[in-house]
Amino acid sequence: MAIWTKTGIPSELPPARLYLEDVADIVQIFLEAQENRQKDPKTPPKDEQPDIKLSIGTRICDNVQELPSMGNKTSDFTIAVRRGTSYAISLTFTWNMTFWRSVGLTEEETWRTYGRLRTLFDARKLFWRNLVHSFTPWIIIFGWFGLPVIVGGALVFVSRVMPNAVAPTLVLLSLYVVATLVVTYLFSVHAIVVLRPRSERAALRRETVLKSVPTIISSILTFLLGWAAAYLKRKYWP
Repeated sequence: MAIWTKTGIPSELPPARLYLEDVADIVQIFLEAQENRQKDPKTPPKDEQPDIKLSIGTRICDNVQELPSMGNKTSDFTIAVRRGTSYAISLTFTWNMTFWRSVGLTEEETWRTYGRLRTLFDARKLFWRNLVHSFTPWIIIFGWFGLPVIVGGALVFVSRVMPNAVAPTLVLLSLYVVATLVVTYLFSVHAIVVLRPRSERAALRRETVLKSVPTIISSILTFLLGWAAAYLKRKYWP
């Protein structure tokens, strides 16, 4: 019995940042879906063990614990579990989408599996990427047509009101470039799979923050002292 994923069941999953334990959970979800699925009575039972494949580009392994040796993080990742020709399920991450496919599950089993995957992804959801991707057509239209018109109109207005003012023009152009870069970054990667435990990444992030605090404080103090020195110089030593 080979039942393909029904068209009414979502095949795409939202942008998320997953960790090594999440990959292990997904593999377990796929194995349990295979173990608990409704078997075809006409198909004789076999002793075939499920075949697990975890692939990053062209590199393949069959154990979650081997993934850290294959890199730090990736957006080109596939989790696949197969058992003979009667069952196959996979989850694929690409730069612009994350989707899953299954063979051998009934509609009810497919919905149940999707629900478990969706719960896991919602727990690791990337808010801003989800927001951007939810308005994809409108953002593309605005980015290609609306934003250049608004910036162009603002530049024309500034040039007429302040013909010799360079600063406002530079500020508008800088804001346009920054907005373009931010939207491009949010669109560039749909999901991220970190090939490390979440606790390890959290500890590394805390360490990075603690190391950067003195640098940030010294930069702020340097700026304030420089500003104060320039102010005092202008006021008392013209």
